[in-house]
Amino acid sequence: MKIAVMAQSREERVGSAQEAAIELKDAQSPEEVEEILESDFFSEEDWKALGRMENNYGVVENQAGAPVPALVEVIINSYDAVLMKRFHEHVGTTDPDPHSQDLPNFDNQKDARGDLLKPDEEHVELRADGFKPNNKDLVNFTVVDNGCGQPPSRFEDTFLGLLEPGKYKQDYPFLQGQYGMGSTGVLQFCGGKSFKFICSAAASETGKWSWSLIKQNRKKGRYEYLTIDGDIPTFEGTIDSRSHGTLVKVYDYQLNVGKTTIAGDKRFQKRLERYLVDPPVPLKLHDTRYSDGFSERETGGLRSRIEKYDDLLEEEYSIQYNFENERLDVRSIEVFTFKDDDEIDQLLEENEITVRNKNRFVGGPDHRDMAVLYTVNGQTHGNEGATFITNRCNKPRVGKDTLIIIDFSDLAGTDMVDLFQPTRDRIKNSAIGNTLRKGVKDALENDDWLIAEEDRRRQKLANEESDEILDESLQSILEEDPDLQRFFESGDKSTTDVPSDDLSSYSPPKIPDTFNIIETYDPDGAHEFYNSDEDGTYELELPVNRTRQVRFYLNAPNDYLTEDGKGELRVNPTTDVVQWSNLNKGILTIGLTAPEGNVPGDVLTGIFNVTRPGDSPLSQRVQIEFADEAETTSTNNKKKTEPQGSAGLSLPNINRVEENDWDKHGFDEHDVVELAIAGDSVSDMDIYVNMHSAPVRRFLQNRNLRESGKEFVQERYVIAVALYSVSMYIEFNEQYDEESLLEFASPEELVASSMRGMGQVLLHSIAPKQLLSEY
Repeated sequence: MKIAVMAQSREERVGSAQEAAIELKDAQSPEEVEEILESDFFSEEDWKALGRMENNYGVVENQAGAPVPALVEVIINSYDAVLMKRFHEHVGTTDPDPHSQDLPNFDNQKDARGDLLKPDEEHVELRADGFKPNNKDLVNFTVVDNGCGQPPSRFEDTFLGLLEPGKYKQDYPFLQGQYGMGSTGVLQFCGGKSFKFICSAAASETGKWSWSLIKQNRKKGRYEYLTIDGDIPTFEGTIDSRSHGTLVKVYDYQLNVGKTTIAGDKRFQKRLERYLVDPPVPLKLHDTRYSDGFSERETGGLRSRIEKYDDLLEEEYSIQYNFENERLDVRSIEVFTFKDDDEIDQLLEENEITVRNKNRFVGGPDHRDMAVLYTVNGQTHGNEGATFITNRCNKPRVGKDTLIIIDFSDLAGTDMVDLFQPTRDRIKNSAIGNTLRKGVKDALENDDWLIAEEDRRRQKLANEESDEILDESLQSILEEDPDLQRFFESGDKSTTDVPSDDLSSYSPPKIPDTFNIIETYDPDGAHEFYNSDEDGTYELELPVNRTRQVRFYLNAPNDYLTEDGKGELRVNPTTDVVQWSNLNKGILTIGLTAPEGNVPGDVLTGIFNVTRPGDSPLSQRVQIEFADEAETTSTNNKKKTEPQGSAGLSLPNINRVEENDWDKHGFDEHDVVELAIAGDSVSDMDIYVNMHSAPVRRFLQNRNLRESGKEFVQERYVIAVALYSVSMYIEFNEQYDEESLLEFASPEELVASSMRGMGQVLLHSIAPKQLLSEY
């Protein structure tokens, strides 16, 4: 005979404090919590103001600026509970006199860990339940520990107070949460009514549990906690197979890093480890929303993970820096610099180290937001973004792959308040905070190893082909406009003052009569000329893999040496030594290159003749000695063996970026340019131009151009991007001071953002239809 078994309703299941606690622990959403609160057990519910403060909104919601660091505060409380339990066992009492001389003196957590903890036997658990993102965008978190817990008599003052818990912890320097308010920071990130469930039993009174539920009451403008007829609910027994410890659950937690699995190489764990740099015991991550093979991991924090992947490191060392401040004193600045991507690819043959492993530490928004970490007892209390290293410390290349950790566990409580925001996300704009920032900047900017590595990476990234071609084009543009050249050199803008006719006009004879080598070029025309009668033949050294420029003064019309002009430039013994030439307002600039077959040590005397109709040519001699190949370097770091006639103009180093290198620069189809600045002059600027941005692709696809036409458009595009980028950078750098830029955006970021918009119309203005008709 079949017997029908009727499932119990929730109201029937929730008949006791223990059953209510289990239901709340297992609830999958705020809606389920509200259903549970409708059961008979809660018929005499009585809600009290959290912390016994009626107007507690401001106090609660100023404790955290983001969901992950707020959740970390709850985890830190569990670490404190584990430490306190072991401390009680160590001293033999659960109620020690903190001022007793007989107690061990642990000045900080590092001192206490060695004596109190066995990391292999301890852990705190972070559990996720709810729904997978593709089912319902909702995740709940439960933090579970086997720490000291709290007896019913202390539950209300500790877990439901706002200041009292911190006062208790202040007697024990090895504990972290000494201000008593951090754990309430999660409430503003809980969906629905901001439900938070807490259940605890003391290790000294096992099996005696007390619990409550916190929620938001919008009508009363407060956060409040549950009592039953004025008392905290209690029961004896176990929950989750535990006889003591603490469980804290938050519902529908509003993460800003995605709600996929919390275990494994996902955004959540990476961001979590930025705040848990060196926790006292491992954190077990258990995601009940996924299958067993995907659901459970363990993390020992960021430092532990770096040690696991130390093959990724190019260098790891500490800078001992004296901040010349009695509170900051001499402090160790830990530097972790990771290898270049291509160097990591070489390791792939030997083991499973990949660029993806590296990006866990110095890739994506986690490193962009948190590259310099200021820690206390292994928890991040403040940070600086990657631009602090790349821009403010002038390390645009090595800074992308560098992580900095500075420990402040020895600071006194008042110094901590002066230095760190309660939100644990940044340094205060205080006297000690500004001293810290300036000191870190000074240490990183002037560190010998970082300077050398920055230089090495800059040389490695330089693109030799684009250097020569683009330098020639830029050089020509700047020579044509002294005002623009002056702006590049000093940032001085041109004025509306019009030069007198004597200074501005250029009225050469139709047939030139003067042809001199320029020894020192001056944009305003006050050149110094080389005297071959006194000093002999003009000499220059030319690496066989480089182009070198020599300048002459030739008082001829600009079109004199063109096909339609009256003259011609002839070079003996071979014209192959001339790669290009340009005549503008009396300045003849010639780019020299080694003809095929010439090797280092060869010497060629070039005779440069400018023909004249009905008259003998004007002539100059240049002796060219071909030298060893020059290293492929950026513009700033080339071995400058320029001829004395070179103008010595400051030029940026321009690099074309193909689509397969987008990841190196954080590009997508909308990005146009990236700037990297290593010094104070334009020649310290590296410009990376995205050759496959959507505007460029659309422009070329919509025009039936020959290959030569496409090359023409691309060269104009690169030059235009470079000119606009340099000009905007100089302007932004002049308009905004360093501190305001730090809070808003760096000049490099402002240029990149502006060029995303300008890139939409740039090609239409520099390569109009009529200009492309011949292509």
